[in-house]
This record gives sequence, C-alpha cells and structure tokens, in this order.
Amino acid sequence: MIIILALVFLWPLALHPNWMPMTNLDQVTDYIISHLAYANYIHKIWTDYGILPLWNSSMLSGMPLIADPLSGYFYIPNWITYIYPIPFSFNFLIFVHICWTGLGLFFFLKANHLQPYSSFFGAVAWMGTTKLIGYVGGGQVSSIYAIAWFPWLLFFLLKLSRDFKIGNTILAAGVLALNILIDVRWGFMGGLLSITYFSSFLPSLLKNKRKLFSNFAFFILFTFLFSSVLLLPLIELMQHTERSGLTIIERSILSLGFGHLIGLLTPQFGLIYELITYVGIVVLVLSFWGFAKKQWFWVLFVCGSIILALGQNTPAYGFLGKLIPGFNWLRTPSRFWFFVALGIAILSAFGIETIINRSTLRAYSRKLRLSFFALSMTTIFIAVGIFLWFPPVPKGVLTLSIFVPSIGFLIFALLVTTLPSFSNSAFKNMDLYFKINFCQQAFILIGYSNVFRRDYLN
Repeated sequence: MIIILALVFLWPLALHPNWMPMTNLDQVTDYIISHLAYANYIHKIWTDYGILPLWNSSMLSGMPLIADPLSGYFYIPNWITYIYPIPFSFNFLIFVHICWTGLGLFFFLKANHLQPYSSFFGAVAWMGTTKLIGYVGGGQVSSIYAIAWFPWLLFFLLKLSRDFKIGNTILAAGVLALNILIDVRWGFMGGLLSITYFSSFLPSLLKNKRKLFSNFAFFILFTFLFSSVLLLPLIELMQHTERSGLTIIERSILSLGFGHLIGLLTPQFGLIYELITYVGIVVLVLSFWGFAKKQWFWVLFVCGSIILALGQNTPAYGFLGKLIPGFNWLRTPSRFWFFVALGIAILSAFGIETIINRSTLRAYSRKLRLSFFALSMTTIFIAVGIFLWFPPVPKGVLTLSIFVPSIGFLIFALLVTTLPSFSNSAFKNMDLYFKINFCQQAFILIGYSNVFRRDYLN
C-alpha cells in the first residue's frame, strides 16, 4: 500500500520516469547543476580512465570531490547514478526513499504501541507531506535521501532508550552517520533531532547513569567513526571556505515569515519549495486530537521547530548560533519545518488512535461533530468574504473551502457507518451536514465564475 501511495504522490514521475522534476518557478535546481552533473563526471572518469575521481576538476580551479557534501560519494545507493547517470536512476531512488521514510515512521509508531491503522495514517501523512514532495520538484536530491532516514533514526533511538545494548547503540549511530554521509547539513539536523528526542527519556534513564553516559559516549564515537571518511576531509576543506564566516543575515536567508504560518490552514501556490508550510488540514486537525494522548514532547517539539523555522524573526535562531558549535554553518532556517511536519504527522497518528478508541469517542462525539461543523463553516465564510471584497477567490482558499467540508463529511460518514456507538442521532446529523456541504460548494463554485465576479458586474 505504501508503494502505491508513493506512486500517487509522485505521479508525474511515475508516468514519465525519465523526466527531471522541476518547479513552475524559473530556477535551476541542484538536481541539474550538482547531482546529475556529479554523476556524469564520475561516470565519465570511471569509464574513460578506469579510476574513481577524488578531485573535481570541472569546478573553477578544482576542489576535492570526496569532501563535497553534495557528491554523496560514500552513500552506497548513489552509486546507481554513477553507473547509470540518467534521470531515471535519480527518480527511482527518490521513489524508494519516499517509501522507505513512510515505512520507517510506520515502525516507529508501532513501537509506540499504536494500532496498525493509526501507524499507517501517520506514515502516509509524513511521506506525502507537501514540503517533502516540494523538495522533489526543487531537485533537492540529497536532502530527500537524508530526511527519509529521520523516522528510522527515531525508531532506533527508541529501541536504545528501552534497552542499552551495544547493538542498538551501533544501529542508532549508523543511521545518524548515514545522514552525515548523505548530506552533512542534514546530518547536523539529525544530530539535533537525536539529542532532543533522547532527552525526553532522561527522567527514566538517569536511574542508571553509568549505562546512560557510556552508551552516549559510544553513540558519539561510532557516529564519528562511521562518518569520518567524509568528516575528516570536510573539516580540512572548511578552513578554506567562507561557510564558517556567515553573518546572521546570510544564515537567515529564506527564513519563514509570520505570514507563512497561514500555510498551516490553506495551501499557498507559487511559493519556492523552501517556504512551503502546508501539512494538510485533516492531518492538522487530527494532530489536536493527539493531545488527548498527552504527547507533550511532540507538541513542544513542533512549537520549538516553528520558532527555529522563523529564523531571524525571533531571537532563538541567533542565540542557538552562539550556543551550539557548528550551528552557524547552517543556512535556510525554513528547513526546520520538516521537523514541524514530522511532529504533526506523529501527533495525527495519536489523534487517529484517540478517535478509534470507542470509549474516548463516545466521550467526545458531540465535540467531534461540532469541530467538523465549525471548521467547515469557517472555511466557507473566509471564501465568501474574500469573494465579496477581493474577487476572484485565491486558489488556495477555494481549495480549502471545497475540500475541508468534503473531507469532514467523509470522516463523519466513516465514523457513523463503522462505529455504531458514535451516536444514535448521527445519521440525522450526517444528512444535515451533507446538505450544508452541497449548498456551500455550489455557491462558491458559482461565485468563482466570471458571471458573478465584481469586476464583471462593474
């Protein structure tokens, strides 16, 4: 099922597997200027001279290829693209990593004692999140590979927190090292994720301080050993670059503005992929139901990640740059939104778990119906208000006003037909809900046409 959904999410590439993914914006992506170019260069040197190049002579006066984080030299799946340097190879690996990240989150949620349906929903919400698919269009190949391993990193850290075996330590360190080998920038982000998540277990782990500190030391040691083949030449290279001298303004390029947070509620079209914030309105609503499971770590994780994604618009980003070594080398604060999307997907899975729990459902059935109704009416009023005062209705608002009530109706119908305990009067409420939903969509679609637009009337 995950494979089928991945094909749906990547349907343009599924229909045209040898095409290069591009955005609608007029920009050249890393897919073309870095990943495909490196693959062709390595393939050419390999086939012409029978050796693997360690130096890239095609960039200015040259630079060490093995120290370039975008070359992905030491990530074994990348060698498929060196042997066959064609778009199909990259698209196949992107597809595999989208499936892999969904599978990883499924196992992580299952390890948190969620039912298969809840775990599957969270996995689908994560693998299909718009920012990740936007990165496919943006050609951020190495970023997609690295991000795909984040759920697996959480999974092995969870296993390590429950059992301090050296094997679990090696597995967790190995996944983090893979993140570094794929793209050292995301390796640093993976390190922040590791420390943050593992710290949530400290109250229980401090009972055995000796094992805690010894395993933490081994975790750092194994991570460094596994990734040293890239880290050592990279450390040498960094001394000859301007990366370490970035100012706060340079590091904060592509920070999210407070206005971008509206993307939590409605899709925004025409944005560069780095500024995408839409996570899906159904996923967002269900994440609030995850509060019932008291998942306060993930709530705080999401809130903290939002603050970091705002970059220079809050003091936190500059403060962490002074506090954490290496943080000043990071650019594009909006990438922290991936942590937001991951946290919300996890909370939505806990939300599904709350809903399918019949005893909890009976307690919240009235609130659930009111929530669906209130959310639907809100989107209707927003769309109608914009239509009356600022025609035509923006595509994002139009999409929201049509699909939110429809999805709410489908969820409501599913609950009524599968859970008899939902409510005795549910069928009557469902009929009313359907009539309201049909009328408001007809009104908005008619209002969006040129016949009723204000500029036509005037």
